[in-house]
Amino acid sequence: MNQAKIVKKMDIKDVHEFHPKNVIKNTSNCMLCGEPLIYLTNNEMKTCTFCGNVFSANAVCKKNHYVCDTCHGADAYAFSKEFLTHTELADLVGTLNALRSHQSFNLHGPEHHYAIAGVIPAVYKNMGGNISNDDILTAMDRATAIPGGSCGFWGGCGASLGAGIGFGVILGSNPLKPKRRQTLIKIVTEISGELAKVTAARCCQRECWTALKKASEISEKYIGISLPADENVICTQMDRNKECIKSACQFYHKQP
Repeated sequence: MNQAKIVKKMDIKDVHEFHPKNVIKNTSNCMLCGEPLIYLTNNEMKTCTFCGNVFSANAVCKKNHYVCDTCHGADAYAFSKEFLTHTELADLVGTLNALRSHQSFNLHGPEHHYAIAGVIPAVYKNMGGNISNDDILTAMDRATAIPGGSCGFWGGCGASLGAGIGFGVILGSNPLKPKRRQTLIKIVTEISGELAKVTAARCCQRECWTALKKASEISEKYIGISLPADENVICTQMDRNKECIKSACQFYHKQP
């Protein structure tokens, strides 16, 4: 399918038809060479291997390659904008799974931050909520400011912060609206508390599923509409994730 001719409504069957041409990259570890990442104690100025711009970096691979957050998720961002503003899916986990099944999504990375920020208002809209596509895009745009590694460097996982951004556009929250601001902080606190129950290295799938399950649980209380999160949460990526905690994870599924 030509990218300029996106169908009016997109669902899971359309996911694999939308893709950039002639792009070869690794979807785990270093995008260029596939070597494991090394997180730096102190940020260092590094040149992005793809765009050539210089950034303050918090991670490189073992071969000293650095990929900026924009290049890391550029293809996924373009796809996510189209998908989330056209899909009729109405399940939080199902919508995220559809996004992550697309080849532009990496195993881990900041693309999950804007994905979850967009998924929540998209599902809210499809459940009858009064929200526009511009609100969905605004949430995604705001979430691009959450850097990769925020969970371990800031103490604020992009899954909970992204969820907060999604709820924020639904609530119409801003720094000068006391009640809505308070409500939003409560939402992020509840979701962050759920993530903090697990002792593990980052796993973007686990954190997103956990965040969306909690978001579903508390959605009716805070926004008046119950957002379903009932789709499949059986992990199939444990062999690709070298930090997988296996049976200690609630989503672990031992292969037969």
